[in-house]
Amino acid sequence: MCGISGVFNFNGKRIDLSKLRSMNEMIRHRGPDDEGYMLLNTSSKTQHHFSGDDSCEEIKAQLPLLREDVNANLCLAHRRLSIIDLSAKGHQPMSNLEGDLTIVFNGEIYNYLEIRKLLIDKGYSFVSNSDTEVVISAYKEWGEACINKFNGMWSFALWDAKEQKLFCSRDRFGIKPFYYALTPDGIVFGSEAKQLLTFDIDKSLNEEVIYKSFSLGSFHVNSECTYWNGIKYLPASHSMIIKDGKISIKRYYDLEEASFEKSELSYVDATYRYKELFWDSVNLRMRSDVLVGSTLSGGLDSSAIVCAASKMTDKEYNTFTSYYDYNKVYDERKYADIVCNATGAKPHYLSTK
Repeated sequence: MCGISGVFNFNGKRIDLSKLRSMNEMIRHRGPDDEGYMLLNTSSKTQHHFSGDDSCEEIKAQLPLLREDVNANLCLAHRRLSIIDLSAKGHQPMSNLEGDLTIVFNGEIYNYLEIRKLLIDKGYSFVSNSDTEVVISAYKEWGEACINKFNGMWSFALWDAKEQKLFCSRDRFGIKPFYYALTPDGIVFGSEAKQLLTFDIDKSLNEEVIYKSFSLGSFHVNSECTYWNGIKYLPASHSMIIKDGKISIKRYYDLEEASFEKSELSYVDATYRYKELFWDSVNLRMRSDVLVGSTLSGGLDSSAIVCAASKMTDKEYNTFTSYYDYNKVYDERKYADIVCNATGAKPHYLSTK
């Protein structure tokens, strides 16, 4: 899962690093495997990497523990759940070899191997096997347009020291979260809204959003508004650029409505094309250095995914199903059992009582 934290004081004011540490501690559950910090002073153009109490031992041996006496006005922090390249080489915040690009990244770029090969052909070299390093090099090569090459889910903030620009982006459908809030000094952002509440921001409740979220389910997730007036989502399919104390947010992707219902494929050809895309999508998501599993309701969508994914690995495949036992009508374990018995997947059941 991973988690990111960031504070940027546009006016150059020194950041209270105890608050940054607290921000990162709040999302420890998102990344218990590693912890890291990058502190930058945009005026003096100095930057320092630090480890944290939960950093892996190799990183602790390489980097000093976070100190709160550093004069920094831009701070990036990370909590890591190791999925690809489990080694310390995947530690974040991650910088390129030149040190002019630094990123905190939450997510996974499923086609990172293909992009990596493209970049190697262009002369790039890599020190890790992580998709995070591929994101940095892709930005180096294609700039902000790099996100158009990504097949995946992401939420990241990347500092470009040469351009003195912070480039933030959220994936096309908003799978990965990115909250932000304006402060009197600049901006704070993170993977969860609670991280921002310790700062001097507008904490008044947005009653309209609260009402609509109860009425329409995920309404608040699919807009830029949250339960607090002062906290916003970076919308899905959007990027945020911060430069010279100015914030600009722009859409980089949208569905082309003009193409709807324009396919000339026959029904049979369309079913084959759908199957091809579905299997390719599942196969890409099987790229992992740890075991892969699925949530399984027993419905059509999750059952199809488990049936496909279980054939793409020689490792144990686990499924996770929640159930209600107070009324048999709502207990879907019998459907999940059918799928697990057919695929050999190992089921795990969790009661919500």
